[in-house]
Order: sequence, then C-alpha cells, then structure tokens
Amino acid sequence: MYIIFFIRGFYLYGLCLRLFIFLCVYYISPRLPSSGNRRLCCSIFWLSNIIFYVSVFFCCIYFVVFSQQLFIVEGGGFIDLPGIKYYSRFFY
Repeated sequence: MYIIFFIRGFYLYGLCLRLFIFLCVYYISPRLPSSGNRRLCCSIFWLSNIIFYVSVFFCCIYFVVFSQQLFIVEGGGFIDLPGIKYYSRFFY
C-alpha cells in the first residue's frame, strides 16, 4: 500500500524537477540556438525525462506484481484501504 504513496511522491518530485529544468533551459541559458550551453541543458533535460519515465514504469510494474499478493485474501474478506473498503476473494 505504501508503494502508491511512493509512486505519487516520486512522480510529483520528478514533475517539479522537470519543470525547473525546463525553465532553466528556456529562461536562464543564452538565447542563441546554437549555443553549447543550451544543447547541454537540453540533453540533460531529455536524459532526465527518459530516466524519470523508466523509473515510473518499473515502479508501476513492481506495484502490479506485488499488489496481487497484498490484496488477495483466501475465502474473501474486506481490506481497509485509505477511504475504501475493498472486498477480495481468492480465485485460485
């Protein structure tokens, strides 16, 4: 259950970080499009995007794989999630 909060916090942190880098690229770096600083900032920006999306993808895979073990109760029963009463049944 805590992985949901981790993914949400990680996503919000990454979103703020990418927004900050985006603003740095377009407002702090020189205005010349052929500038080495701008190309370096853009490459760092795209690299951080790729790393961020790959990390979120693997966090989601981790959640999907391990959520089945967390939310299945043999014989059926209620699991108390934050704000939700979740009923599960063992199907195997």
